[in-house]
Amino acid sequence: MNQTLPRQHIAEQISECNQTINRASDLQVSLYGLVSMVGETPEMKELALQAAEAIDQLRDIAKGRIQLLSTMKTTKAPIEEGEAV
Repeated sequence: MNQTLPRQHIAEQISECNQTINRASDLQVSLYGLVSMVGETPEMKELALQAAEAIDQLRDIAKGRIQLLSTMKTTKAPIEEGEAV
């Protein structure tokens, strides 16, 4: 990818990806708790496990996005008139 983005924009996207990863991890912990609660109901257990796998995929995509963003060339964001010291 040859696109160049301002550092602040990349940092914001990385932060959003990290938040997604953290929230997905919290969700997954809850789902595994749900799997243990449904016990002998195979249909419910299977759905909960599928949801947990989907969350794994979401986290992997977010981690990949972070790696991609981390390797991008950056430019300094222009200083706006209101920010000048």
